[in-house]
Amino acid sequence: MTVLTPTVSTPDTGTPAPALSTSRAAVRPRTSLMSTLSLLAAAGSAFLVLTGVLAAPGAALGLVAALLALGGITASRQHHIAGGGIAGVALVLGVAALGIGVLAASGDLAWFDTGTNNVTRLHDWLDAHASWATPGG
Repeated sequence: MTVLTPTVSTPDTGTPAPALSTSRAAVRPRTSLMSTLSLLAAAGSAFLVLTGVLAAPGAALGLVAALLALGGITASRQHHIAGGGIAGVALVLGVAALGIGVLAASGDLAWFDTGTNNVTRLHDWLDAHASWATPGG
């Protein structure tokens, strides 16, 4: 028995018993680093694919994001590690970016390929409709 632990007497034996602790030494929940990295990579791959010109690198990053998401799902199976939902969203986003990026890079999407520069199209549209949103507009 330590000095800092209070004791409680039991009524039937009269011998002191250690008091029950009301606060457990709980492990703080932590989010898996792989889950977080997979979500960042999946969002980046989706933005790269949506540019059109960078569809092939976006597809490659989507594959990396999907693999990281699988690692994040595996890591979050432990009870004190969170991030299963984050990894699930990243997996869906990464696989979607991979699929659309491969289709765009191979030319199977007629309206969307690596020759389509959606960044300049967006800039021109914003300049025509909301000139205050573009620099120099």
